[in-house]
Amino acid sequence: MDSQTNSLLFKIQSLLKSKLFGDASSYFLSNVIAGIIPFLALPFITAIIAPSDYGVFALFTAISSFMAPIAALGLNFAIRKRYYELEADGLRTYIFNCVFISLIASLTALPLVLLIFGFSFQSLLSFPIYWLGAIIFIAFVRSLFGQYQILLTMVHGRKKYASLMIANTALIYCFILLFYFGLSQDSWEMLVIAQIASAVLLGAMIIGFLFKEDWLRFRLSLPNIKNALTYGAPLLPYLLAFATIMAADRFFIQYFLKEADVGIYAIGFQIGYAVFLLSTSVGQAWNPWFYKMMQDDTEQSKHQIVRLNYIIIGVMIMIVAGFFVISPYIVDLFVSDSYARARDITPWIGLAFGIYSIYMFLGHYLYFAEKTALLSLLMIITALLNIGFNYYLIPIFGMVGAAYATALSFAVASVITIFIVRRLFAMPWWQSFKALLRQA
Repeated sequence: MDSQTNSLLFKIQSLLKSKLFGDASSYFLSNVIAGIIPFLALPFITAIIAPSDYGVFALFTAISSFMAPIAALGLNFAIRKRYYELEADGLRTYIFNCVFISLIASLTALPLVLLIFGFSFQSLLSFPIYWLGAIIFIAFVRSLFGQYQILLTMVHGRKKYASLMIANTALIYCFILLFYFGLSQDSWEMLVIAQIASAVLLGAMIIGFLFKEDWLRFRLSLPNIKNALTYGAPLLPYLLAFATIMAADRFFIQYFLKEADVGIYAIGFQIGYAVFLLSTSVGQAWNPWFYKMMQDDTEQSKHQIVRLNYIIIGVMIMIVAGFFVISPYIVDLFVSDSYARARDITPWIGLAFGIYSIYMFLGHYLYFAEKTALLSLLMIITALLNIGFNYYLIPIFGMVGAAYATALSFAVASVITIFIVRRLFAMPWWQSFKALLRQA
């Protein structure tokens, strides 16, 4: 072997032994297992739940996803940013104040959600208004889960992270089995109640862990509240805009088509979501390493960051290409005939999240520079484009038009982000790219 080949093999071996690779592998494996559970349940779910009932459940989860950012307020990002900046006791106080903010935000969100969905858009709901209270509770538990997830990634708590991810999903399907076989339930209400019961247990577990691991110091601090909101609140428009992209397609499909189409689309979307889980797994491992390397602020660290950026994006492109080809056959294998049209949705949703991964990894530069307002503006523009694409494409292409709209929206976001990051950050973009080509 020549010296160049030996150097490349040494770098690969170093990467495989690195904490970054270990964390990424663990997060990916836990996300895969958590994703496999609903995937393996698809034959059962699609056999017992009619597409129209699953459509109602999809609308419920869409509203839940939209309300979750109001409870979260981007506070998990604030915790991630302050983790290396605060001493231990100060960090505990900071985390407690973030939990307190989430609780107050959730309580104040209830009248807001009643106003928006209970009166203004009640015609879009396919379920009674009293279920909206459950949506707020689920949103609060999700905010706790997000904050605790960040803490686990920062301390490299891979095993506990995996356990919680798997438990979160497994609990839902355990309750579904209990309600179906024990109470003979087979409607959308069964799926919703299973989510609520799972949220109760998951929330209790997270609160217990926060106490046991001494992550909380019960001390209200106005400076901490102000700091957390200053960093996290500007992300609220961003998070709401992203939630809009994730939820708007269901409502447009219901408006232009019917509830059964919403259910079929949701199943196709769920399978395509696997690409998002993959990119998120890598991103969760990337976060601590990226922040540490950026704080080093050396030429060597900059080259390492950019080179790894290129490698990750290149691997994601190959994975998405393969998923685009095989995903229709996966749908044929795992879902019942009544959901067969989901095979047309899944490849495009996978492509959409593959494109989104480019935006996600480059967006970390803007998080690091605390340019959250810029991120929010970018995602708002993307959400508005998504609404326009959905409105225009669904009447033409049917359900597939919604998948096209998601892919186009994320493509616009990725292109704009590439332009912004290259202009704002003096990183060795071209030099590192040429170095990778020489090693190929």
